[in-house]
Amino acid sequence: MTRTVNRLLIGAIALGSALTFSSPSGAQSAALIGHPINESPRITLVGNTRPEANSANDVGLVADNFSMPHMLLQLKRSNEQQQQLEQLAGQLSKPSSPNYRQFLTASQFAATYGPNPQDLQAITGWLQSHGFQVNTVYPTAIDFSGTAGQVREAFGTPIHRFNINGQSHVANVNNPQIPAALAAAVAGPVALNDFQPQKMVNANPASPNITISPTEHDVVPGDLYTIYDFGKLFNRGITGKGQTIALMSESDLFNNSNADWNTFRSTFNLNGAPFQNAATLTTIHPGGCTHSVNGAEDEAAVDVEYSSAAAPDATILLASCDAGFPGGIALALIGTLQLGAPPDVISISYGACESQLGPTANKFFYNSYLQAVVEGISVFVSSGDSLGYVCNGNGASFSTLGISVNGLASTPWDVAVGGTDFEDSYLQQVANYWNPTNSATVNYLSYSSAKSYIPEIPWNSSCASALIANAFGYATTYGSSGFCNNAPGDTIFLHSFPGGSGGPSEVWGKPFYQDLVSIPGNPAVRVLPDVSLFSSGGVFGAINDPEGNGVWGHAYRLCYSGFTCNNNPTTWPEFDGTSFASPIWAGIQALINQRAGGRQGWVNPTYYLTAALQFQIKLPECNSSLSGGPVSTCIFHDVTQGDNDAPCEPTTPNCYAPSGPFGVLSTSNSSYQPAYKAGPGWDFATGLGTPNVTNLVLSWPELFF
Repeated sequence: MTRTVNRLLIGAIALGSALTFSSPSGAQSAALIGHPINESPRITLVGNTRPEANSANDVGLVADNFSMPHMLLQLKRSNEQQQQLEQLAGQLSKPSSPNYRQFLTASQFAATYGPNPQDLQAITGWLQSHGFQVNTVYPTAIDFSGTAGQVREAFGTPIHRFNINGQSHVANVNNPQIPAALAAAVAGPVALNDFQPQKMVNANPASPNITISPTEHDVVPGDLYTIYDFGKLFNRGITGKGQTIALMSESDLFNNSNADWNTFRSTFNLNGAPFQNAATLTTIHPGGCTHSVNGAEDEAAVDVEYSSAAAPDATILLASCDAGFPGGIALALIGTLQLGAPPDVISISYGACESQLGPTANKFFYNSYLQAVVEGISVFVSSGDSLGYVCNGNGASFSTLGISVNGLASTPWDVAVGGTDFEDSYLQQVANYWNPTNSATVNYLSYSSAKSYIPEIPWNSSCASALIANAFGYATTYGSSGFCNNAPGDTIFLHSFPGGSGGPSEVWGKPFYQDLVSIPGNPAVRVLPDVSLFSSGGVFGAINDPEGNGVWGHAYRLCYSGFTCNNNPTTWPEFDGTSFASPIWAGIQALINQRAGGRQGWVNPTYYLTAALQFQIKLPECNSSLSGGPVSTCIFHDVTQGDNDAPCEPTTPNCYAPSGPFGVLSTSNSSYQPAYKAGPGWDFATGLGTPNVTNLVLSWPELFF
């Protein structure tokens, strides 16, 4: 066993040593624009149109004076400087490096890796020559505003209005163009459309009852603390004090007095012992962002409340932005990275189809997260709530576009966070894991009822779930006699927001840390998710639950005045989504940072090495579904039962449909290869698994300090 661990450590060190690291104090690069900016010749930036912006949906040209505020022009570095920056990110996360954890400030990053002043003058001058207003210059992009007519003139593409599934959108009809003289320093506009990333939180409305879960046990902070083992840390004073968690949002809170956040914290006694009542909540609008309450305020509530639940003494920063053509999340993110006092952790609970984002937008998130980790900021992103078919979008009942992932989560620099559900109802062992009544309201376990860690399965509320099909007596999910083609699978279980998302990136290659674990199929690309956490709820109501909690009888309770919020959480609305999992993981990282003595930056390599050691030493003992539960020393609970499969339309990509109106998402069209099953070790359904938080936090320094 010792030889196995040594081989793993040597392999990890060799992978890290294969990188050639640069000095973090390197000089700014030379100018990249060597010629006067003439409008001809021009180059076309291929891949930067939306597939929905087609002739079938076209309503016509918008007026020339149509306002297009806060566009982003993505900048480029030289290949050499980009390589140096990526190598620096590895160096800052490598314990044997002399520059380990010597993170850059925002001003240092801008001075070294921002645009050359000569190039910047040329680029801004070109924008202004077309009538654009230059708003803000960032190290990786320029914020500018203008009109559709100016966009057509400068970028060679008209802007049209489109009617897509009853919704009105505007978008460019052609790939944008730029003068060839700019190509060395400009990647192009991040987006010339108003398609925004989608929030990952879902309210659970009233709906027809189903007959799987006999009882309802929803999750509040005290349940999280019991299930994932936070309490020992809290009693040692590890509560997130001194850490700042920033949540990227498209909306302000429903109540900007922070009333819901305050009610949430007081209801669950997050201001009393052992906490130090050090938490604050501040909403900012970086970079001139406009602010509003616009339908995504429930997402903002999830983020601030449950990041604060995971790290009760952390400072919470809501970076809210409702502006711009790349979307408010992009503007909030790039503005937050320029703060003089940057956050320690960032969480993003929004998603967009990776392939639909286009090359320039994908580069934007790649380079923004790269900047974050070089500044020492750890980035967590929800992997998505659409099982394996993110490109169909939240709200799609089944896949028609095939396997896809969230492009906001697929870079190698962020931690992609997937979702789980609890297995107690499927095992018919609810009483083993939940008390029949909630606890007294005297400490941080107020209103909780969980007894211990609960076995987990991937979050999947669709008819393609083999576990749900089995619970209804079906041997298969597919085929004319399968669950997806018979009641209630073809009615109640063909719903939107069905479960957590995972899969392979179509854009980014495999990062070295994912070579530390065995990945099914051994793909040569970045795969998602990295880690997971309870996210379930579903859009269906379980029996005796007219409020509509999850199919297996679980959901989160949220203090949200858009519905109801008082000091009795049993009356609060139920929500679900990897929107919860990402900010909770951000809070867990804040606990790690506090114990380790400071920000940690790029944490993916450490997560994977930690899990790889566990997988090599005691994989069977950490099986989430092990009788009696995983052993107490496990750092990750290895989720091995269930799947994240989804229904799909026959003849569409990645759809196994031997017969019947619906098939199931599969890596093979000719055989059942569900996308995706859970299994031992890393899997596409839950990544490395879910944490024992105390063990993760306490093992972190001992492994690397």
